[in-house]
Amino acid sequence: MDPKHILLFRHGIAIERGEPGCPREDAERHLTERGLERTRQAARGLVLASGAPGLILSSPYLRARQTADLLREACGEAEVEQLESAHLEPFGSIPQSLTLIAELECRIIAVVGHAPHLDLLLAGLLGRADPAWRLKKAGAAQVEWHPGGPGHLLALHPPRVLRHLAANA
Repeated sequence: MDPKHILLFRHGIAIERGEPGCPREDAERHLTERGLERTRQAARGLVLASGAPGLILSSPYLRARQTADLLREACGEAEVEQLESAHLEPFGSIPQSLTLIAELECRIIAVVGHAPHLDLLLAGLLGRADPAWRLKKAGAAQVEWHPGGPGHLLALHPPRVLRHLAANA
């Protein structure tokens, strides 16, 4: 079986709890204007660095859906399917997330979500119990993964580097 290439992409800067205009439900917190712009740039940089995914899988939380939409937009005219899963919520199940990703037919999959879930998912993809890295907002990691086995970390993409790639393309 060919390996899957998994792009983990953390959502961008969202409105903070307690700020004016912040929704009561955490699931409805949205990206700020600055978050939208920086995430748009980071998404362009991620596509430049890793290519367009065939599928974007995201948390159903608004800020993750917005980030997934920006990533899809950055893919240009490439055909990209977009799905949501509750397994990708901030404290979703890592084993269920790994099973879901393993069952997807697509070879290049972008997973858009939250901390701490993405950090734990990265550890799980690499066969580790604990995360060795923490993704910043609008930051990404790229992993080559054979379902059922430990993967290989191909790249960590800090958001600043992704934005720099996009600005200089």
